[in-house]
Amino acid sequence: MAGSEATLRSVRTGKASLVLVSEDSGDATVRRIARECGARRVPVVRIGCRIDFGRIAGRNAVSVMGIINRSFAAALLDKLGTAEPGVPAMGSEIGKGEVDV
Repeated sequence: MAGSEATLRSVRTGKASLVLVSEDSGDATVRRIARECGARRVPVVRIGCRIDFGRIAGRNAVSVMGIINRSFAAALLDKLGTAEPGVPAMGSEIGKGEVDV
């Protein structure tokens, strides 16, 4: 999934196994994604930039990407380090609790 709305739909329907949020995402986007993912215990990692995400998705710029393939999500988490469901911290895995922006 690419884009915040598509990703949020996949989180709400239980399809998303991992959410990636670009480090240059806006504060409102980060808070909205963090709230939904935290409520549904979906891991979030803040990494990369919107331009790179856009290239991956075949678009100009994308702030949020949802990973729905559980095996791929697990492999990414393994490479990036363990993430806990909750709120993304700048340039790292997420933590629990407050938004760190």
